[in-house]
Amino acid sequence: MKKIEWPGRPKGLLLLLLVLFVTAAFLLKDDKGYIPATEDAWEPAGTGTESTDSRGFQEVSRPSGGAAVSLLTQEEQARLQETVLEAAKACRDLYAGWLTSRKEKERDAMVSLSKEQQEAVVSRLGSLGLVAAADNRIRINKEKAEEFYADYEEGNDALVTIYQVCPEGDIRVMTLVCRDGGLQARYTEIIWKEGGIPEIRENGCRDLTEIKRTEKGYLPDVVPAPEP
Repeated sequence: MKKIEWPGRPKGLLLLLLVLFVTAAFLLKDDKGYIPATEDAWEPAGTGTESTDSRGFQEVSRPSGGAAVSLLTQEEQARLQETVLEAAKACRDLYAGWLTSRKEKERDAMVSLSKEQQEAVVSRLGSLGLVAAADNRIRINKEKAEEFYADYEEGNDALVTIYQVCPEGDIRVMTLVCRDGGLQARYTEIIWKEGGIPEIRENGCRDLTEIKRTEKGYLPDVVPAPEP
């Protein structure tokens, strides 16, 4: 009996993958609910439901399974990252003692900044013209936050970035944006690696339905939009 010779594995596998890819593309093309992963597909018009609050801010529900699209341009996002990194570098010397203490402790041990260290970092950030906070309260350059609140409540485009110095050693950065009828919070974090090297972590952005002004300079309450 003649032995059947099967195609070589690499060639046969590539052929099978090609067939599966073509079939999937054909099915997706005919699916009316299919949305290409492009910026245009995330435009508010026609991609989700819309509602408007009392100040005229529009809440747009994103297509199912998608993350919020930043209201900042790519250039603005890059500039924000640069500003955050420069702020971290400007404060690096103030973390020297804390970093030494952390290194001397066991890896999993928590080493907190002292109140004096926190205040020193807040003061340094404030001297750079940044809105600086600690213990959930804005300490320096409050007027910039107040200007943001005023513009937001009047329905104007506005943006403010707040740097929160945490006792755990990280600096949590929240950028609030209201623009073109949208409202959003963008979250960035500064952590410290060995040798006092700052690392910037982008934690994404979140659509909001409302920003609530708080008393006595506390950080604003943000109300996230429902998940699509």
